[in-house]
Amino acid sequence: MNHALRFGILEVLRRREGARTTVGDLVFALHASATEVADALVQLDRKGLVDAGRVRLTMMGLAAASALAASSVSRAA
Repeated sequence: MNHALRFGILEVLRRREGARTTVGDLVFALHASATEVADALVQLDRKGLVDAGRVRLTMMGLAAASALAASSVSRAA
């Protein structure tokens, strides 16, 4: 599985937390196919990071996405 796509999904969902998000939104934001996004969502769901049916982060996913964002900011500084 494409790690960059999984990280991208977590980041998009973190930024859109509280907003309704669809697979189509993720496809558009990440320039990926619907199949790739759907497969990545299923994998993230299996890990407990997203609710694939609702296209939302779980609490564990929010924590992971926030940690990833914080680490990318600290690397950029």
